[in-house]
Amino acid sequence: MLQMYRDYETEIEFKNDLDNIYLDIETTVPLGLILSELITNSLKHAFRGRKKGGISIKFKYIDNKYVLEVSDDGVGMSKSDKKDSSGSIGLMVVEMLTRQLNGVLEMNGSDGTSFKLTFNE
Repeated sequence: MLQMYRDYETEIEFKNDLDNIYLDIETTVPLGLILSELITNSLKHAFRGRKKGGISIKFKYIDNKYVLEVSDDGVGMSKSDKKDSSGSIGLMVVEMLTRQLNGVLEMNGSDGTSFKLTFNE
């Protein structure tokens, strides 16, 4: 994936903070698709015109809930970007997959962009 979207002038550092978690296939597939879409969005949009950037991925089991956080330190999303994102096929798929997991998705577009998905298995 990195090769497809990589701007070779931008150095991207990945930071991972992952618990060792085992999930069933009905959870793993939608979770993997969500993760792929959120990373792809960061690679495509977050670092235009920048020499360096970072993407952080956290996956934890906290208080009987699974929490996936994907964030970047890129340009963030303006209010108009947030409105336009509701028409984005990729983010619509993320929202549908979140519903499939009976999860809650939170987005923050300041100081980069971050998504937090909380769900139970």
